[in-house]
Amino acid sequence: MIKRLVPIVLFASACAGGQPPAPPAPVEARVSRILPQSTALSTSRMSVKVEVYNPRAEAVGVKDIAYALDTKDVAGRIEGTVDVNGTLEPEQRATLDFDVDVPLPKGSEDLARLGAMEVVPADLSGQVRISDGSSVSFTKKSGLAIPTLPQFIVFDAQAARYEKKGLDVTLILRLVNENGFTLPVQSVAYTVEVSGKELRSDEAGVGTRLTAGAAEEYEVSLILDDSSYDGVDALLRSGVVDYIVQGKVQTKDFEVPFRHAAKIELAPSSQ
Repeated sequence: MIKRLVPIVLFASACAGGQPPAPPAPVEARVSRILPQSTALSTSRMSVKVEVYNPRAEAVGVKDIAYALDTKDVAGRIEGTVDVNGTLEPEQRATLDFDVDVPLPKGSEDLARLGAMEVVPADLSGQVRISDGSSVSFTKKSGLAIPTLPQFIVFDAQAARYEKKGLDVTLILRLVNENGFTLPVQSVAYTVEVSGKELRSDEAGVGTRLTAGAAEEYEVSLILDDSSYDGVDALLRSGVVDYIVQGKVQTKDFEVPFRHAAKIELAPSSQ
């Protein structure tokens, strides 16, 4: 009897020795911190920390970071590349830092509008590019820090009867910087009106550099009597002094108008 031989076919995939090598584990990246900062009236900054991890058994080269910050209507999409040219050893973590500067609107009204918003969105995305040609992506939603325009305020206002025939009016004015950076001010032009009459027109703060959180104070003293103010008797009888302080703060890029109107109640006459 002749026996038939059944051929046995061996597939390479079934043989352990013929398996292709497993692809290397992907490098990992995440945004570990994003810190919005205001650095000037004209610029907002995002300080970014990206943590990169190499899970492989061999070192890898990190070439660079390509990023995009979408600031919507503020400054659009800002793109850039940060050169790294470093090496991550096996199972090593490293933090890569970079800053993105965002130009802000030049108009004081536009900047004030942004400052009044609860959040000014800025969405970060990017890739850490590895020297072997691979890359790993990261994303993070955040918001811009918006600086505060300089303020010129009436800090205190007092009025007292002066020798029973006049008024002594004192205004304490303050130029205020609420930001975390030094603010150069070119000048403050202001006028003071009392009951509809302009009594003082002056300039203050010329060439001032206000440090972070600082204020500069100015005192305005006015003596109102028959020789300097027509109608002082009527003011004394009314017992109320209306005043308006208005003008503008001038910086290199901004003109910030202000207007403060209020009343001072006079103490009753002793007569």
